[in-house]
Amino acid sequence: MSGPSLDAPGGGQPGAGRAHAGAVAGRKGSTGRTGTAGRAPVDAGEALGTVGLRQGDAVRWQPTAGGRWKLGRATRLERDGSVGVTDERGMARSLPVDRLEVRSSGRRGGERWERLVDRARTAEQLRLV
Repeated sequence: MSGPSLDAPGGGQPGAGRAHAGAVAGRKGSTGRTGTAGRAPVDAGEALGTVGLRQGDAVRWQPTAGGRWKLGRATRLERDGSVGVTDERGMARSLPVDRLEVRSSGRRGGERWERLVDRARTAEQLRLV
């Protein structure tokens, strides 16, 4: 009789009886980081304000040149200067400022899309005044 031994832990089930692959003794997490000691927390809304955004602003981007526009909401400013966005399906992604457009209203109240680079430049100039 050649088959799995029923006396083995797990009753002959493949992988049963072994420790969970992710449970390694002495590990603090996947990155090994223990926290953000020594760094002051940054308010997401305040950080987004530096590029002319507010948390929850509607944004859009094209995954490829000439592709369909994808819609999302601005959530945070990343360490590298890119903008954290949550798309329509709730998936988080980080996109560079030059790939995003922001929904705004025109002079007569109509909806329009404005490049975030242009808006950030305007917000920076207003702060200097």
